[in-house]
Amino acid sequence: MALTKVDPSVVDDQVFGRRNLIINGDMRIAQRGTTSTSANYKTVDRFRNGFGGVTLTQSQQALTSGSPYDEGFRNFLRLTQSGSSSTATDFVQIAQRIQGRTAASSGWNYKSTSSKVTISFWVRSSLAGTYYIYMNTRSNNGDGYINAPFTISADTWTKVTHSFSGNASNIDIDDDNTTGIELRIVPYYGTNYTASSIASNTWFFSAGSGELPDFAQNWTASSGATFDLTGVQLEVGDIATPFEHRSFAEELALCQAYYYRLVSGTEGSNYRFATGAAISTTQMDTHFQFQPQMNGTPSLDAMTAGNYRTNYDQDATNIFIVHATRTGTCVRTTHGSTQAQGFALFLNPSDFSGHTNTDAAYIAFDAEL
Repeated sequence: MALTKVDPSVVDDQVFGRRNLIINGDMRIAQRGTTSTSANYKTVDRFRNGFGGVTLTQSQQALTSGSPYDEGFRNFLRLTQSGSSSTATDFVQIAQRIQGRTAASSGWNYKSTSSKVTISFWVRSSLAGTYYIYMNTRSNNGDGYINAPFTISADTWTKVTHSFSGNASNIDIDDDNTTGIELRIVPYYGTNYTASSIASNTWFFSAGSGELPDFAQNWTASSGATFDLTGVQLEVGDIATPFEHRSFAEELALCQAYYYRLVSGTEGSNYRFATGAAISTTQMDTHFQFQPQMNGTPSLDAMTAGNYRTNYDQDATNIFIVHATRTGTCVRTTHGSTQAQGFALFLNPSDFSGHTNTDAAYIAFDAEL
């Protein structure tokens, strides 16, 4: 069988290898749940959705038709505005923070004006207008900021692409596990955060009170407004290549380096989070190993203590981390009584009388940026 000759014109870093610096850009993974009225990391993994001065719901939605669907996307992130607001302190943004080590070794020569990164995504809003891409680099030597506008029609999926050049002098990224790049898609910033003097496609190095140009329309003033996003990709080079569809298992593993959640599901109290041992007659230590290892030392994201018990029906009265590393952690629970010291025990969801959330019990570990 003859071998197919590869066209050298398409052999570059943008075509081969892991090129998308964004994790979960297709919005498939939502370990925390599919809807929330709170800001921050609450629904779709790795996306830190910030808002203030508004009442807003963020949700993972199923995609069943349209141009993004035809390109293989099955989910999108939706922001929904409840009521309306028109104050200077209003803001709404969808953001992802990229680890410094990942950004620094991406191949982007961020100190060169001839080296570029390209952003692409599918977006839809119920309100036509001009919105903004907002990117900043972070380091101990100072932060850099740059933005670009994009204009869309109402209720129509639109593919947006834009490239940013590096900067010869003032951009730096620390090669560590802190934030190196933050990418934001911004439906609206109030006038406390905008200034007419801010230029687009030009780096500046002090955000101050003005971070973006003034908005021509106010998305937060439109009751029931929606803003939808999927297919987010950030890659080195000046070409927006087709979205890098990774397997579900690989995408989940990338997400779990930042947030690792165990859920009991329909097994309820028959589910065992992990095996532990009684260290006294009232305390139990349970050890969790992380595969893959987490981005940093995690914090505990747990339900109230009464949602956990041993396999001998001893309900917990307290739950906390004793020791944590990127590869594993020790969680301690306190009980009215346990078995004798050294006795092997299981940490289970509780199913005590009156408990209504057994089937959704969880324990999680958070190392988000």
